[in-house]
Amino acid sequence: MLVKGYTVPKFYWLLMIPIFIWLSSNRIFSASEWERYGLTRLEDIGHLLFDLGICVIDSLIHVLLIWLVASIFKNLFSKKELSK
Repeated sequence: MLVKGYTVPKFYWLLMIPIFIWLSSNRIFSASEWERYGLTRLEDIGHLLFDLGICVIDSLIHVLLIWLVASIFKNLFSKKELSK
């Protein structure tokens, strides 16, 4: 994928923002136990930053998978049109 011509378009990087917001809000507000904890200790802030870091990595994986599937479909349909 690091071959010349195979770059991820800006649209997919912009798509990362709503995916990150959705994943982080889901992880922080409903999937974790933040209701019982506060942000009074340094450990709690570190846990929040760790959750946000995991969400960034997860949204990056989602964007790359979406780009990969879109490029595969694009190549498949362009090859079908050339064979006709």
